[in-house]
Amino acid sequence: MRYLGIDLAWGEGTQAKPANRSGVVALESSGVIIDAGWTIGLDDTVRWIEDHSTPDVVAFVDAPLVVTNLEKQRLCETQVGQRYWQWLVSANSTNTESPRRAGIHLRERLEALGWVYDDGTTGPPSRGQVLSECYPYTTIVGAEELGYDTERPPYKRAQKGMPAAEAWPIRTAACDLLISRVAGLKDHDPPADLASHEETRRLLNEPSPVVSAAYKKREDLLDAVICAWSAALWHRYGPARCQVLGVPEDGSPVGNGTIIAPCREAQRKAGARSLTRRRFLDIAMPERFVLEFLTDTGEWLDHGLYDAANFERSDDGTYACLGVGSPLYLRCLRQDGSVIYVIDGSSDPFTYRLVPFPGGGYS
Repeated sequence: MRYLGIDLAWGEGTQAKPANRSGVVALESSGVIIDAGWTIGLDDTVRWIEDHSTPDVVAFVDAPLVVTNLEKQRLCETQVGQRYWQWLVSANSTNTESPRRAGIHLRERLEALGWVYDDGTTGPPSRGQVLSECYPYTTIVGAEELGYDTERPPYKRAQKGMPAAEAWPIRTAACDLLISRVAGLKDHDPPADLASHEETRRLLNEPSPVVSAAYKKREDLLDAVICAWSAALWHRYGPARCQVLGVPEDGSPVGNGTIIAPCREAQRKAGARSLTRRRFLDIAMPERFVLEFLTDTGEWLDHGLYDAANFERSDDGTYACLGVGSPLYLRCLRQDGSVIYVIDGSSDPFTYRLVPFPGGGYS
């Protein structure tokens, strides 16, 4: 069996805005990486997949492949947040109104070529050309081999509100550490040997670049390696090491896309049910307040005027203000007086301040 990892650029590109790069990696069951690099646009990505396919191949794609919900987010995305919250991992929301549909069109193109989309509910495939959706963050914190026991590494972005000059070294150091841990997979089952291909070997031999465009290429290739290894882990161990996110707990049919996610026992449904009850902290809110956010330059700027009565509390502790302007979600990790530290739907950290209204400089 061969394993393909595709960190797909979600946008498809137009004449006005060219498509972004996708990272692509082809991994053999022996752990040898036979190809690694980047594609630009769907045509290029489909060609690469076809060129590196075998009769029996599993492709894991980091992009939504099946989207049928009209609004909000898919169940699989909700379950990412429910089961991986302790590691500060959740997922972006996708619905039929979402503009970035490259994953859907990639699936359709490959199905026309004879590939089969697999939602994972019947276990790993034994043969054929099979396509499934994955999410590298769940692998990073769900695979014990990588050693992220407490939270995800900030290689995508450092803490919001931190000056760029301080944030960039933290981000690049986290990326280099993650690469060193992925390199250790060569000694595990299934293996993945970064040193076996010149492009992935560069990840090991060269430090993270300071130029953002070059860093993005490095990040995309790293994610593609993680996607390919996730496919190998799923094929090798199936439900013993992974879970299928997006399966309704009442036993009803899936009906929408799924994410196949490596996991620890605490990240499975049973563990998640007990962990997510009032998972996020209470927020002491004034009856009416101006919500300010801390910018990257250290300034406090207005986000909006809110009434505490307009917030609803969900079972996991999330505060949601809906129907009054743009939706606002507050998932509180800590509160120091009027300052709250929260994460959004993508697990990005934000710092807010609740200033009573009127008063506190507002009237």
